[in-house]
Amino acid sequence: MKKYELYLISLSMLFLFVFFLTVPVCWDDQCSPIKLNDLFSIYLFSLANLILFIYSVLLMFKLRIKLGANNHTPFSVKSVNNDSYEHLVFLVTYIIPLVAFDFDNYRYQILFAALIAIIGYMYAKTDMYFSNPSLAILGYSIYKIEAKFRGNDIKSITVLSKDSIVDGNEVSYIKISNNVYIGKVR
Repeated sequence: MKKYELYLISLSMLFLFVFFLTVPVCWDDQCSPIKLNDLFSIYLFSLANLILFIYSVLLMFKLRIKLGANNHTPFSVKSVNNDSYEHLVFLVTYIIPLVAFDFDNYRYQILFAALIAIIGYMYAKTDMYFSNPSLAILGYSIYKIEAKFRGNDIKSITVLSKDSIVDGNEVSYIKISNNVYIGKVR
């Protein structure tokens, strides 16, 4: 699993919200069917958000499969601290303001796409991509852990896990970057 894939997972709710904000809806008697040509030219932004939402959901399934097929030797937890509040920081700081854009204006659509790309680049460069509200909804928590790996190598790491991690647990993992892992208690 790559950093940018976790970032896309974190934006899955945003893609869904933007899709519903921009999808063509007509409820009165004056409505006419949308032609296929119009669907792709006029509502490209809506379709792009729907496709990104579906792709991010597929990435969630990929994450689940990778964690189940993990074959790394587990690490031992020496000390642990739950930092799950970081999910909310991402949601409040980035997701909610982006939903307030005027998506009927092409300039705002371009600005939206540029901001998503820039925020993603910054999150990947600073290793903050694990602050992921979509994973929080799926039950993942963020833990700061002092972990003992093979050969008695002790490292300070960040672990995303659905399981409650406590001192002394053995945790199998998928390594995302040098200090960020997705783990499962054995």
